[in-house]
Amino acid sequence: MPANDADLKFNALEDGELDDRPPSVWNGPHVGRRIADAFVILNAIPGRMTRKSGLWPSYPYEFEDLLAQQEAEQRSPTPRRLAPTIEQITRMEAALCWPAHYLGTRPIHMRAVNTLARERARGGDSTTLATRRRGSTARTWQQLHDAGCDLIARALIRDRVRVF
Repeated sequence: MPANDADLKFNALEDGELDDRPPSVWNGPHVGRRIADAFVILNAIPGRMTRKSGLWPSYPYEFEDLLAQQEAEQRSPTPRRLAPTIEQITRMEAALCWPAHYLGTRPIHMRAVNTLARERARGGDSTTLATRRRGSTARTWQQLHDAGCDLIARALIRDRVRVF
């Protein structure tokens, strides 16, 4: 038997996946998880332009070079990264819009939700974010993020958005 109620509390963002079933209604931690997942999917989309690369390749490859690269890729044991499915991209697009749509009048919460979700998609957390962005604490980032996710969850329930 657990010592107190805190032992029973599950935080979907910090404790990993309990199971693959979504909750029956939206809640703040589930919203935060879905927004972080959306950033993971966004990063997995092949052919995304980055600020560094632009449209031109960094090096002009000859046909023989491309053939050698292709042969090396076929021989290498490293698995290829799979492109996201259309369902994942659809959910990503929906989740990435929530902070702007539901927190547009609360820019501090919107920024905290987006920034911390993007950090979690990279494998970081509020402590990593606070270290990188001096001037605010991990607790402040976490509190603003959690409050923003709770507001989004209530709005999703109000708008009868299906849980995924």
